[in-house]
Amino acid sequence: MALVSDADGFRKQPLSPEEKREQQTKKRSKQSANLPLWRFDDLSRVGVVATWTTLNKWIDERGFPPGRIIGRFRTWTTAEVMLWIEAQPATKAKRRGVAKALLKGGSR
Repeated sequence: MALVSDADGFRKQPLSPEEKREQQTKKRSKQSANLPLWRFDDLSRVGVVATWTTLNKWIDERGFPPGRIIGRFRTWTTAEVMLWIEAQPATKAKRRGVAKALLKGGSR
């Protein structure tokens, strides 16, 4: 419901589908703004990937999330990196080690 002004003051009016979508988009962007972001150096430090060449290949061929560009840096949320790691066929010990390092922190 939205407050709409009319001649008698304000009244409640249901949101149009466009207004609902806009409101949901704003809410999602606020939520994602609070998530810690990881840059390539962070991913490299915790052992997710060693080189940009490998990272770009993974984005193109293995479904690694492309992330987002902020300023001149490409960044990823912890959640999107964790989801990708969990989906990879690797030894459980290696995944567990990388996941612990990601959850421990170290993002800027």
